[in-house]
Amino acid sequence: MPAISFSRAAERRTERRQQIIDTASQLFSEHGYENVTLRAIAEKLGYSHAALYRYFPDKASLLAEICSDTFGQLAVELDAQQDQAQGPEAQLLAVSLGFVRFGLAHPHHFQVVFSRSGNDHGFVANKHMDAIGRSLFDRLIQTFAACSEAVGLRNETRMLDANTWWISLFGTTHVLTSSCAVISPPSIEDVVQRHVHAMWQGFRILSAPAKTRPAPIHSQPHSSHRSRK
Repeated sequence: MPAISFSRAAERRTERRQQIIDTASQLFSEHGYENVTLRAIAEKLGYSHAALYRYFPDKASLLAEICSDTFGQLAVELDAQQDQAQGPEAQLLAVSLGFVRFGLAHPHHFQVVFSRSGNDHGFVANKHMDAIGRSLFDRLIQTFAACSEAVGLRNETRMLDANTWWISLFGTTHVLTSSCAVISPPSIEDVVQRHVHAMWQGFRILSAPAKTRPAPIHSQPHSSHRSRK
């Protein structure tokens, strides 16, 4: 009986900790890290201010936990996607789609963790991203590089392509999870799949032999700089 009681107490503590993390992510995302206090988080949850301090001594430690929790969940999800796919190309597409879908499923966590604002929240989040998220990002780069090598994409642009790929997916996810996004497609899932597959076809075209590669797209000069007839 004591063992059962102890187990239940530990379970409740874990549940409350996760509730605090989820609520803080929502409030940070909606109002900004600087504008949310621990007292406001406690009130949202119906906890006393002192009770919250038993879990997190300050706001910075709570943000660190949000980063760690988000990266941990994301890593588990992407591992599952990669394990289920057969072959490097299928793995890259599965992991890429899994990344965007994770952001859509956890929009508040994504917005808080991947914010790069120049305020206090941005600096604190960046520190934890570098400490916790670097290994995950390196794995994402390697996933692209392995697929790129397997299908014969050009080696000299491989790292540039890998970074371009993931930056594009970060940006796409950020837009789709933003509460002020002006784009409202009829099917977000269709947009995500279309975007990922179109990008991959684009990289394959760019890596084709020069004689079969489409001519590069050049922007038209501004009207004021065009030569007059």
